Amino acid sequence: MGKYFGTDGFRGEANVNLTVDHAFKVGRFLGWYFSQNGHRARVVIGKDTRRSSYMFEYALVSGLTASGADVYLLHVTTTPSVSYVVRSEDFDFGIMISASHNPFYDNGIKIIDGRGHKMEASVEDKIEAYIDGTFGELPLATRVNIGATTDYSMGRNLYIGYLISQATRSFKHMRVGLDCANGSAYAIAKNVFNALGVEEGEQIEHKMLSSAIEKAQKKIEGNNYGIRENLLKYDEVMNEQREIIYKERRRVLDGDSMRDVVFKMVTDITENTIDQCISDDQSVEEWNLGELERTLLPIVPFERIEISDDDKKRMTKAKLKQILKEEAVKLYEKKEAEFQPEQIRELERVILLKVIDQKWMDHIDDMDQLRQGIGLQAYGQRDPLVEYKMAGYDMFNAMMASVRETTVRLLLHARIEQKNAEREQVAKVTGTNKDDSTANMPKKRTADKIYPNDPCPCGSGKKYKQCCGRFADK
Repeated sequence: MGKYFGTDGFRGEANVNLTVDHAFKVGRFLGWYFSQNGHRARVVIGKDTRRSSYMFEYALVSGLTASGADVYLLHVTTTPSVSYVVRSEDFDFGIMISASHNPFYDNGIKIIDGRGHKMEASVEDKIEAYIDGTFGELPLATRVNIGATTDYSMGRNLYIGYLISQATRSFKHMRVGLDCANGSAYAIAKNVFNALGVEEGEQIEHKMLSSAIEKAQKKIEGNNYGIRENLLKYDEVMNEQREIIYKERRRVLDGDSMRDVVFKMVTDITENTIDQCISDDQSVEEWNLGELERTLLPIVPFERIEISDDDKKRMTKAKLKQILKEEAVKLYEKKEAEFQPEQIRELERVILLKVIDQKWMDHIDDMDQLRQGIGLQAYGQRDPLVEYKMAGYDMFNAMMASVRETTVRLLLHARIEQKNAEREQVAKVTGTNKDDSTANMPKKRTADKIYPNDPCPCGSGKKYKQCCGRFADK
């Protein structure tokens, strides 16, 4: 809490510790603070029916417009309505002139940020510095940039409509009592009841109110249904991908031989890498074999990819694919020969399962990030769901390609390691260091135990826990 601002804004007794000068300076600072860098601030102001609320409103308006901010007056209303209008109508901030249930001679200035929450303490600290003269002078708006003041009573109607839309039950056969909090709620309540034709003291049984609530409930339920239906369409994309992944995992977990799958991965990766590095319209002299080696050798460990001058005359892209695929198959068969048949099949399953699980978990996170921001596509007149499906399809294909590459790379680089025998216990008890001369007997205390409240044996006259006992365990 600061010098002026507390947990509920700037409060005080009117014309004593909350004056018109205070209100004017609050308006001056806020108008300047939110109107910098060419931005023209928009602020909405509400108040209760205290006599001093009107003079504080005029002072705030004067300060705000002098700093170039445009002011919209809600007049008599509630703090929640100011918060709602600020948030729903994209105002820069809002001000409520009220001291809630404080005595009538008190008043307060509550500042609400653009999210509809209490203004940050750092801004309130700067306002206090400006009021005390330690912040410095603030520039006034030029004559063409002086702020305007607009009646915005319709803002209360927006809040009333919001309240009705949030109703969960009818008021039929109910009597309602209203606490207007020094008049801040009287205008809203009065307008609602006048629109419904309810006289003072009349029981609220108006068909218009019940009908409005029912319509609002139906509209909300329809919106919620549309949201759930749309979410299910997004979930269908992930479900289709999940079925493909789980089908592959099930084959591995069931112990099926993965040799044909891995064999196809080896040949497909070799062929796809060649297509990636060499285009169909390039001649042999234009082939970038260095790029092909840098891309393919980390996955399939060829010796080198070289073409002699004589071979270049007869070499084609299709022939290069055939040669390299045959070499890749030989490397795979050579790797098979290093293991027992059961070992290599189990190794293939272990590697494939591990890679699928890791890549799938990363893919789930990536799809979740995509889903969080895909709604922005609507600003470009594109259907977010269609864009999500297209992007998800591309990401899934990229993930599957990564699964194939990682599986082949790990498998073709796997080696059998000869492990040394496990070391035995370093200090193993043997016949040369075993001591049986004394039995393992429990140790006995040689002196009497000193309890915390006993006199300290040092003779100080204090209790043991307050003297030497404090250092006994340290």
